[in-house]
Amino acid sequence: MDEIRAGGNKVADEGPYRSPKRTRHQGSQEGEGDDMKTFRLGTKLSPQHRKEVVALVGEFSEVFVWGPDDMPGVDPNIALHRLHVDSSFRPIKQKKRNFSEEKNPAIQKEVADLIRSHTIRELQFP
Repeated sequence: MDEIRAGGNKVADEGPYRSPKRTRHQGSQEGEGDDMKTFRLGTKLSPQHRKEVVALVGEFSEVFVWGPDDMPGVDPNIALHRLHVDSSFRPIKQKKRNFSEEKNPAIQKEVADLIRSHTIRELQFP
């Protein structure tokens, strides 16, 4: 490991970036019925810590962002993506992707939620 100077401070050069190790997660739920919220916690948490985190999330669930509707007033330009398509090129039609019957309702609900919250919109290209 080499030391380099950045802005007058010594900084350790740790070499090339390595992605963090993957950790296992286990699902947890908070709320009931339509208000049910699902989140993931690392499996290395002790049962006591797990219980405390679930209780904390339940107590302060209104401060967490659970979906696009929970972020009113966020400037869309933060994550705006535009496709600059040259109309002189013919579009390439991609193969339709088929999903299992169990996944289709969840996919349709997620897309409908994103459209309703104006996170995405459907466009027709020539």
